[in-house]
Amino acid sequence: MRRSTVTALTPYGYCLLEAIDGQQALEAANQYPGDIHLLITDVSMPRMRGHELARRIKQHRPNIRILIVSGLHEEEFPPEAIYHSDALVKPVVPEVLVDKVKQLLVAA
Repeated sequence: MRRSTVTALTPYGYCLLEAIDGQQALEAANQYPGDIHLLITDVSMPRMRGHELARRIKQHRPNIRILIVSGLHEEEFPPEAIYHSDALVKPVVPEVLVDKVKQLLVAA
């Protein structure tokens, strides 16, 4: 999913921080000096669940938008996954992902 997300969004000029797991994503977000407008994460990831990543990043970047992409339907998310602003269910067609990202960034 990570590679297909990067492949889908790069042609649109988005600046992307890429991470292989939740812990690396948190470290990248903490080290990045600029604004981060959107976090795209999965509910299930190695080393840190997506909703935990979202909660921890929102502590330092309260205006960040969150997009959870998961094989679970939104009603199946763990109760603590309340920090998302929107969700997509996998498999995600690249065009749908791009449209959702545009929609979330315009709403920010």
